[in-house]
Amino acid sequence: MSKKTTGTARMIPIALTALSVAIAFIAVPAFAQADQLADLLAKTDLVYDTLDENLYLLPFETEDEDTINVLVTYSNEEKQFLLIFTTVLDYEDYHGYKSETLAAALRISNDHQAIKMCLDIENGDIDCQVEPYLRILDADALDMYINLVVGIAAQYQEELSNLEEGLPVG
Repeated sequence: MSKKTTGTARMIPIALTALSVAIAFIAVPAFAQADQLADLLAKTDLVYDTLDENLYLLPFETEDEDTINVLVTYSNEEKQFLLIFTTVLDYEDYHGYKSETLAAALRISNDHQAIKMCLDIENGDIDCQVEPYLRILDADALDMYINLVVGIAAQYQEELSNLEEGLPVG
């Protein structure tokens, strides 16, 4: 004698299986993403220090033997975008920048497609930064973005500083 199962009884195992698969698909991207920045940095030839979970410092020597420190981290809680930045000008908190300095920073942002110069008024800084979408990055692209930030910061630091200090530019 065979046992008859109802439609509901057959649907419960199918529903549980579907639920398990759905949970796995939700959990896997979050887990896989957790170390993506660390993995990408490790695949570059760049020298870096880990300052905190998901916060990395990359020091670069300039031609005049100064050091440009680049910070790399996630720019949002969902870890969809990176924030790669360095401070170009560092004054006291809430420093009132001259309009010439701010105009030059805007010009630099306009002249270079990927980067932006940002005013961090609370800390008295002007930063050079990019915020690339993590999903499309590989180690070579990450290296390129980091070096782009360093190059632009090094290229314009003296000009911006001279404008702010009222010194000749050029």
